[in-house]
Amino acid sequence: MSKFEKLDEQTKAHEQLHASKAATTTPINYTYQLGPDGKLYATGGFVRMDTSIPEDEASANVKLQQLQDAASAPSELSGADMQIARTANLNKLLIQSQSQEQGENYDS
Repeated sequence: MSKFEKLDEQTKAHEQLHASKAATTTPINYTYQLGPDGKLYATGGFVRMDTSIPEDEASANVKLQQLQDAASAPSELSGADMQIARTANLNKLLIQSQSQEQGENYDS
């Protein structure tokens, strides 16, 4: 297997793994490079995930967990993958914090 074929296979597997774990808003977008054999090989790509957050707390937590799982699913994470996972985790913590504050307000 040539290095181009291997990179193409790894790139597609990486992006397809992301797409399989959370809702997406567009098809997977690949960047291609022309190999020495005249064929196009995927050398990069991205998945646009649905990052809208439901107002319902339980639904929001489920969706944020899916986003975090989707972003961190591949074994080799890109900078964008890590950022999405971090953002999803921070949003989950924010929702939990707001929920706790609301609970304290009801106790008063």
